[in-house]
Amino acid sequence: MNGKRVLQLAAVVTALTITSIPARADEPCAILGPVGPVPVNGTVMGVLLETMENPPANAAPGGTGPLASGTYPVGQGVRLAQATERGTLAKGCGTLAGLVGEIVVHAQSRVMVVADATGAPVINPVSGAPDLGVGPFDGRFAIKTDAGPVSGRIEGLLDFSQTASTSTVCNGWPCPFVWVQGSWTTVRNGAGGLIGVALVPFQNPAFDAIFGAGAWLYLDPTGTLPGIPIGQGVTVSPLDVGDFSTNFGTPLAKFLVILYQ
Repeated sequence: MNGKRVLQLAAVVTALTITSIPARADEPCAILGPVGPVPVNGTVMGVLLETMENPPANAAPGGTGPLASGTYPVGQGVRLAQATERGTLAKGCGTLAGLVGEIVVHAQSRVMVVADATGAPVINPVSGAPDLGVGPFDGRFAIKTDAGPVSGRIEGLLDFSQTASTSTVCNGWPCPFVWVQGSWTTVRNGAGGLIGVALVPFQNPAFDAIFGAGAWLYLDPTGTLPGIPIGQGVTVSPLDVGDFSTNFGTPLAKFLVILYQ
């Protein structure tokens, strides 16, 4: 991906941006949908870092990095993974203003592996692991709020298809992010939906002069993370020290999600 194509990505991912619109006192909360603001009863936004509980050493042969994490059962076209996401829920609005706080999510997923015409897995040249499609996840979460702990369940779908080596969604190139959608439920705070994106770390020589040679980066289609703007609200952000696994030194995926009701 050269510098020109990185800049062109901005126009492509704008239509995919996930945004929470802050509400004024006389307005309802809203999330930004494909055709404009969608009113909701409440929102809260989270930035969570993911640590794989299945380490890269257990991934497919030759696999490295976030896409390789997980296990690939022999004879099965799926990727099984367990992970923990830790982060902060902020910018609470409406009925979900009380969910602001530190959150921990424990989840497992089962994502289909992309196969070629012969049934063999398509290997992603970047990760060294099989290309991935779509699959379900489920798990539990706990939030430390000012009013006390809140716990609940979470489930939904992970869509890796735009990261596949054959994807041309991002102006002819694979996208370094995974779409997330699903639902959540608690005993005390009701239930609702969630939308978001998991940012997959990538390297690009076009940014070496800015961030240093070989720097790991996030391409954030939501513009939530601080970084270098490349147009239309999209940013390129370098990983912080805390964005790497303390055990393996590998870069970690970062989830940007919105819970709404």
